[in-house]
Amino acid sequence: MKNIVVHLDKNDGEAKAKEYFMDICGLYRRKDISPRLLEESLTTLEDIYEHIDINAIFSRYDWNCIKGDKLILDNVTFTCPIISTIPSQDILEIIIYLLTIGDIKPTNERVLYQVYQDMWQTAFVDVARDLLQEHITKTISYETFAISDTFGPGFFGMPGSDTLKFFEVLEADKIGATIRPGGLMIPVKSYAGFFLVTNKQESLSAKDCDNCLSSKKTCSYCKSGRQMGAALEMELMKCDPYKRRNILRRLLHSMRKK
Repeated sequence: MKNIVVHLDKNDGEAKAKEYFMDICGLYRRKDISPRLLEESLTTLEDIYEHIDINAIFSRYDWNCIKGDKLILDNVTFTCPIISTIPSQDILEIIIYLLTIGDIKPTNERVLYQVYQDMWQTAFVDVARDLLQEHITKTISYETFAISDTFGPGFFGMPGSDTLKFFEVLEADKIGATIRPGGLMIPVKSYAGFFLVTNKQESLSAKDCDNCLSSKKTCSYCKSGRQMGAALEMELMKCDPYKRRNILRRLLHSMRKK
């Protein structure tokens, strides 16, 4: 089954998106944040919610497309060292997918609003992965199976440049997604990855840095991702309003580049 297009209902993931947003922005971990600021961070979703449109496309391949640490899909080869750690007899199939929440523009000139709205969009990308995993799980007919956490370019040793290959395998134009030569997906709030279907539960997550199979290039990204929320809130709370505004501008510029 190849190039299956599915529309996912954002309403089904709104509550979970709020949880993800609260974790991303980090403000909710502090007890001295004003109720007004907390309320403002939540209401920024209202202006972009109607524009969130979650669509995905995926294809399913048998286990025999896996050759050691390689995935060979329609003559396109992906490198993924984490695959080689799972016994081949446990793997039933591999699912490759692309998803996007649409091209959403800022609705407010205030920098803080734009930062919050960008964080909301990131939260809905995370929710989109969850919703897609739930959808795919319902279509699997094996009597006993487990579906893995998602993995993809930039993690577990898979080169970030492999993102381009997803657009060779999948008909991304069916969900309105494209990619630039440098690897930037359009819309920016899109994601490319894989799920493994196995005959028993397998863990893809390294519990510590010593056992991580990521590449050195993504090591700092992983660490910064865990620390960004806490570091940002600490920095914002100790600086004056003018400096706080400049920090938020730089952060927004950085997120747009990614």
